[in-house]
Amino acid sequence: GNRSRAQRPRFAMAGKPAIMPMPLLLLLQATLANAAFLHHAPLPLRLSAPFPPARVCSACIRVSHSTNFYAPCMARRASSAFITMSSRKPGVSEPEALAAFVKEAGSRLIVVDARNPDFTLEPGDKVTNEKAPIGSSARARAVNVPYNRAEKTMDLSKIPADWIEAGGGKESVPVITHCGGGGRGQKAKEYLEANGFKNVLNGGGPEDEECWATFGDK
Repeated sequence: GNRSRAQRPRFAMAGKPAIMPMPLLLLLQATLANAAFLHHAPLPLRLSAPFPPARVCSACIRVSHSTNFYAPCMARRASSAFITMSSRKPGVSEPEALAAFVKEAGSRLIVVDARNPDFTLEPGDKVTNEKAPIGSSARARAVNVPYNRAEKTMDLSKIPADWIEAGGGKESVPVITHCGGGGRGQKAKEYLEANGFKNVLNGGGPEDEECWATFGDK
């Protein structure tokens, strides 16, 4: 408030300085760093006093006050992680949470595959079936209980009663639902919860490689 117009921090890009309040200046710097992360291009940020010139490496999101600074590039890895996070469907649990859930569940785990083996009804399931066959005996703790989009129902009698009992009943038995990518997996989770199951996570499906790696062999 007491600074003169000439003393206020300035932001300069492409040789066009403009006076800007400090909070907005800091917000803009963070926003530009995020933009650089998406486009993999180093952005020169020139801030007058109290900040010296800064340069952001888009790959590592590291800032240096040297105009010749470029951090070691990890662009591909960073981009891949960002794309995976941003494309994960609503309700799908993070890989770390799924891994911990699977470890805690042990032999009590039940995996409910909500995909439909009738590919005329769910053409997309034909694609993920090639990676993870529906009803495969290789997945000892998985049971196929298709989610019916039209009726918004599932035949829960397909889940072995002895599995539920061994897991401590509906309120305790650990369940992971999935489909191809997690859309119907979330609907299946909500349907199970509406029918008394209280310990359920949405695992996404074969399309989400990070999540699938935590329970896809169960």
